[in-house]
Amino acid sequence: MRNHAEESSYNIVELKISGMDTGLILNGALGNNIRSGSIQNCGVGMNATRMAWDNKLWGIDFENNDLDFRDASRRLCFYGCDINTKGTFENGSTGARVFGGRIENLTISSGAANVLFSGMGYNRTGNGKIVDVGTGTRYRDVLNIAESKWYDSQS
Repeated sequence: MRNHAEESSYNIVELKISGMDTGLILNGALGNNIRSGSIQNCGVGMNATRMAWDNKLWGIDFENNDLDFRDASRRLCFYGCDINTKGTFENGSTGARVFGGRIENLTISSGAANVLFSGMGYNRTGNGKIVDVGTGTRYRDVLNIAESKWYDSQS
């Protein structure tokens, strides 16, 4: 979006990222709308740091990344994204929301707070899982795809 070390805020972006150590870094980024595209073949697909606020990803296809996303930001939103491997909400992640889409594995670390999952599916392959040690995580209409079972709220 901008050069290294420059803030980038309030953009509407379509992207296609492939073959990088970290595909997308949101640091000092505020209110961006990242709409459609893919992040693939990266070490970390997306890294949202504590310095990022209110960014939204719409219909992004995460494929063949070692880690699809790492979030430590405030109020990150995923809308209808296909997260192929694994995502993690880490210490500092606050108020993240995931609406729709699918994910294989999901980790909510102990320092993550008030994450909401709604209308999404996980565990497509039968090897996926949700590990949640966060605070105030909520689940609404979350389907374990391989087992055809609904995942109930833990808080």
